[in-house]
This record gives sequence, structure tokens and C-alpha cells, in this order.
Amino acid sequence: MVLRGDSQRPLTSQCGLAEEEELRRDVLASVAQLMAAQVVVGKHGAFTTTDEEADGYYVVEWLSPPYLQGGAGGDMVCDAVYYNKVLRAKGWYTRSTPGIKVVVRMQHVVAANLLLEAIDESNKLPNACNKKHAAQLGAMRISDHDHEVIMEEARRRDLLEHDELEQLEEDEEAESEVEADSDMDGAGDSEPESE
Repeated sequence: MVLRGDSQRPLTSQCGLAEEEELRRDVLASVAQLMAAQVVVGKHGAFTTTDEEADGYYVVEWLSPPYLQGGAGGDMVCDAVYYNKVLRAKGWYTRSTPGIKVVVRMQHVVAANLLLEAIDESNKLPNACNKKHAAQLGAMRISDHDHEVIMEEARRRDLLEHDELEQLEEDEEAESEVEADSDMDGAGDSEPESE
């Protein structure tokens, strides 16, 4: 077993890396299947984004049942229409006009059957936003509880994807260190050239 520097972490064998990568793919495929099973055309969902203008996710309305993009080996995806955030109204969204259509990869979906609450006496738009315009566009709100659930799922998903990228970077670095060590070991075996 080869150990890495001060961290004393064992390097994973190539076979172990392949198995770990396959496991991650299986987990993401399972997530995609779980989310796909919950999609209902005409209902809403949320998928993760790194867009700093968003709340960590985008809200969409599902336009199609999930399907495999690119055949049997492709990604599970779903057609959807994008929703815009209502300015100065946290948690409020309106359907984009004209409807901006997107294809969403199911493995990025963090809520497949999201309940959006319509405007009513107990669910009013904040005074800071353009209430009349938002109401005309049919503004709907994500509850604070659902927002927290989405954010927690997004954090879990981010850890899975981050760990995958971090592991790949560490493995590449470890391979370079092992190659450098073997080059150094081989350098001591050669005879110095005479002049």
C-alpha cells in the first residue's frame, strides 16, 4: 500500500477508482430514476444551479414525461419551461414569457413534485415588489419549509459531485507523485557519465 505524504491516506488502486466511479454513477442514476418517477406533467420541479442570481436552484414546470436522451445509454431528462424569480419577493416565481423551454437532466433535480402556492389572503406578495405585475403573471410561492428541503438536498448532491471531482483531482495528483517517485528511484541506479 502506498501512503501519501503527511495525510497518511492510502492511494486507491485503479481498480478501486473504477469501482468508486461506477458506484457514483449508479447513485446518480438512482437519483435520476427516483426524481423521474415523481414528475407529473403540468406540475413544478426544481434543479440545482451555480448561478449566483438564483437561490441555488431553478424552478420549472414539467412539459413532458421523463425520457432517455440519446438512447439506452443516455441521460434521463425531461422537457420543462423555466420560471423567473419575482424581484424583491423571496420565494416567489412566475412562468417565463414567452415560455423559455429547457431540457433538465433528472440527476440535477432536487424536487420533482414541488408545490407552489398561489396568491391568496394567507399568502400575499410582499409590498417591496411590483405586486400588480407579479399577480398578472400568476406569481406563485415556494414555502420556506420546501425551500429548506430543496437547499438541503442540493447540499447533499453538491457533496456527491464535489467528492467525485475532488477524488479525480487527488488521483491524478497521486499518480503524478508515484511517477515522480519512480523516476527518482530510477535516477539513482544509473552510472554517471564520464567526460
